[in-house]
Amino acid sequence: MKRIKAFIMVIALLLIFPVVVNAEGNSVKINAPKMTSKGNEISVDIVLSSDVAVDEFKSTFTYESSALELLNYEIKDNWKSAGSFSKESPMTLDFTHENGITGNSTLITIKFKVKDDVAKTQTSLTIEGTSKTKEDGTVNTLEKSVADIDIKSRDNSIKSLKLNGTVINNFSPNTYSYHELVESTVTTANFEAELNDKTATFKEGYAPKEGASLDYGDNVYEIIVVSASNEEKKYTVTVTRQDNRGTNNDLDELIVNSNKNLLNFSTNTLEYTITTHKLTTIDVQAKAHDPKAKVTVTKEPEQMIIGKNIIKISVVSEKNEEKIYN
Repeated sequence: MKRIKAFIMVIALLLIFPVVVNAEGNSVKINAPKMTSKGNEISVDIVLSSDVAVDEFKSTFTYESSALELLNYEIKDNWKSAGSFSKESPMTLDFTHENGITGNSTLITIKFKVKDDVAKTQTSLTIEGTSKTKEDGTVNTLEKSVADIDIKSRDNSIKSLKLNGTVINNFSPNTYSYHELVESTVTTANFEAELNDKTATFKEGYAPKEGASLDYGDNVYEIIVVSASNEEKKYTVTVTRQDNRGTNNDLDELIVNSNKNLLNFSTNTLEYTITTHKLTTIDVQAKAHDPKAKVTVTKEPEQMIIGKNIIKISVVSEKNEEKIYN
């Protein structure tokens, strides 16, 4: 008789409290981005997977409120909340489904904002709970699901920028274009840049240059910073090397065969003609007005012939501007 009573009690308990099992083919998963940045908004899906129809889901969802601010949520796939739940972590997420559902089902989509002042470089979301099989009421304990999200800095600014050891005029991390003037004697540009965030890097080929050659006039240099979140920012520095080189390419004197008067030379006269029946050689002496100018004399042909002989006197100024006397 005692055995019969015990058996009846067991049956009664089973009817009142469903069987709890760790069933394969039932799981819950957090679908979240693997990486985000401060100030970004992200969407997180809670997805239930089951080989058999389930009509109830109970869980505890945890997020780090020091890193994330819950904005809103949306219940999906005809699930209904079994009760109200607060936005504070940990959240109790209890749902029911009138018809039961099989396969993959999104229970809820939760939107968060990553806090601007978050100090962490990674945050975690966790969920653990149970699902109930519609057919026989079996309660399935689901394996805990964890989603780790890396929080990458978006800071891609330069803290300080120097040219040849001196801070660039009026430099500010939020100003991206600069113009620097250097003396004519300055032949190289050496840039030094300090990043505002040490997790940022310089884009390959666009790091601050050391020993960059400076041409006369404008020289444009680009520095591109890439944040840890892979966002780029470009700073442009135009360095103008003053050009104080001489421009004078005049001749002060042109002497042929030691005869100063033979040509009736004038600085502004570029073409001369000598007609002779006696000269077998021609010796040309040319003196530039600017000692830094370069004078080159060429003869065509090298040896005098009967007929036309051309003597070309090239005067190239320090600034590399040429004048030709013939």
